[in-house]
Amino acid sequence: MRPTAASQHATAAEPAGAGRLWRRPSQPLAKLEMAKADQIWNRACNDWRLRNSAAGDRALAGMLLAHGLIMNGGVLDAVENMNDAQLAAAVSGYKVFGLGPVADLLSRTKKLFDKKRAAPEELKRINAGDVVITILFEDNQLGDLERQLDAEYAKYVPDDSALFGRFERHLAASPNDFADVHEQVTENMNP
Repeated sequence: MRPTAASQHATAAEPAGAGRLWRRPSQPLAKLEMAKADQIWNRACNDWRLRNSAAGDRALAGMLLAHGLIMNGGVLDAVENMNDAQLAAAVSGYKVFGLGPVADLLSRTKKLFDKKRAAPEELKRINAGDVVITILFEDNQLGDLERQLDAEYAKYVPDDSALFGRFERHLAASPNDFADVHEQVTENMNP
């Protein structure tokens, strides 16, 4: 059997097949540099409050904040846990990347949540996260609503790669919408 390039470079410290993943001292750093799209994406994942940045960076950061929350707890949970500025950034971000129906879904969910939250006077005094959700919706309503919202989101965003593909296409078509990858674009601010 002919050895592969990876197995030829393997040492006792690095198993065969892992050679391309390890930085060897003789390798120039430039070969290990991430693609520009990956750098911009990672920058947006670090902080949704990208100040002094280009519009594309802000849109991507807002969208990724919401997407992360949705993937962890669902649409209803994300809308409940984002403040108004975060939700506005998310809605704007989904629109920029051609996902207007998702932006509409988040806006509709926020209106539904606010309408239910404003209902009886005694509920206005309760503000303990999931307790409010549980009180506002009966168990069967809540489960059905969550499944419906999450299914609608999944129709437009089945996985992370769907968002990354939209981002890459936007970056290719409008590279000036994003700050240079070597610029510092965040500020340390409280949310």
